[in-house]
Amino acid sequence: MNFSFAQVSDIIIKPSNRDPKENEVVTLKLESGKYNLDTSQIIWYINGVEADQGIGRKVLSTTLNNQNPSQIITVKVSEDGLRDRQAQIALEISGNILLFEGFESSVPLFYKGRSLPSREGSANIVFLTFKNDELVNTSSQQDDEIYKWKINGVDSPELSGINRMQNLIKTSVADARIQAEIFKQGEVSGQLAKLTIPLVEPEILLYREGEGGVTKTLVKETESGKRINIFVEPFYYSSLNKYSKDLKYSWKINGTESNIVNPWYVNFSGNRAERVLLELNIKNLRKLVQTTNRAFNYRVE
Repeated sequence: MNFSFAQVSDIIIKPSNRDPKENEVVTLKLESGKYNLDTSQIIWYINGVEADQGIGRKVLSTTLNNQNPSQIITVKVSEDGLRDRQAQIALEISGNILLFEGFESSVPLFYKGRSLPSREGSANIVFLTFKNDELVNTSSQQDDEIYKWKINGVDSPELSGINRMQNLIKTSVADARIQAEIFKQGEVSGQLAKLTIPLVEPEILLYREGEGGVTKTLVKETESGKRINIFVEPFYYSSLNKYSKDLKYSWKINGTESNIVNPWYVNFSGNRAERVLLELNIKNLRKLVQTTNRAFNYRVE
């Protein structure tokens, strides 16, 4: 986001957001230590066209969109006994975005969504700049750009510096979210981007394999049959995949732990009609809070 200012010290235009996104409303407030703005005649112009005027009209709201991506805002202030004054500010739609993804956050191969970071996990965050829907190549400017990172309201000098547009952010047991704020300082302008990333809890999905292994359906609270085959899919654990040695699987049948060789694919059957409770706990051995349970009833027929 580049700004150019043509303002005198006795008239200042202050925008509510110095890094507006597309279709975001920006409120412009006029301040002065010399003029009585409540009684002055104030005229606002957007790209040379009058947008508002009247006594005490010291606030103006505007919206930037793709049809009007940049605006020159000019204000004229008139007060009896004083010279007329003007101030000007340039606004442009921000092309800055922060992208993130969970680092080593396990998801199944069929999953098409974002790999989200979990508590005690890590998030890979990158600061990108777009112009005209294209990624800006900053290779020729990198020596002039300094990135200053702030995580959860605390300055992070160890993450900041020249070309530090990307960092791996580790979360603690107590963190429920990551609040990232990155300021990119160039030779003539500064750009700011903010992002709040909620940290998710690990979860377990259980799939029942159909006859012949053709179909898979999510396991319901109660399943029945002579035999049941179960695929286990853990989500958002800090591990490379569900086969990682960091993950400990514990299956219980009616409260009694069962030793299963391949706990991510199990089959159960019974030789008499009964109802049993099947429980699964998955714990990340390298973490304190990355553990969760899944249980369902199995009615043997």
